[in-house]
Amino acid sequence: MQAKVQLKGSIFILLIVLVALGVRVSLFADSRDPALHEAVRSVIWSAYSGTSLNAEISAMRDSGDFDNVDDLMAKATPDVIDIVQISRSQPLFSQSTNQKVVVRVRYHLPESTERQTRYMKFMRGSLGNVWRYENDSSVVSYYLNFF
Repeated sequence: MQAKVQLKGSIFILLIVLVALGVRVSLFADSRDPALHEAVRSVIWSAYSGTSLNAEISAMRDSGDFDNVDDLMAKATPDVIDIVQISRSQPLFSQSTNQKVVVRVRYHLPESTERQTRYMKFMRGSLGNVWRYENDSSVVSYYLNFF
């Protein structure tokens, strides 16, 4: 009798855990929001242009070789960032306008063959569809973004 009650309780707890896990995994979705894509792209491009392009401009200025200015100008736009996938993790019950999400973005930088992954925290503004970058995040924050 007692073993039967413990078995039913264990099955019930296992079922609750599986449902909670299913709900949590279903909230990891690819983002199709163009405003979020643009916000992510501008954050990545800002970091890339500040390091890579600045070094190229300095080297070009120091050498006096301005033959590759057109190539440099082609790289001086956020569109050169090849975003492979943007997925977001949002809290379980966050349907409000001031939504905080953790974004996982997989992308390629120009002249690089390796795919990079970056985790960032964004907040949707209360007026309009405007996303504001808050800070870099971690893989742990992405998967444990419950509340």
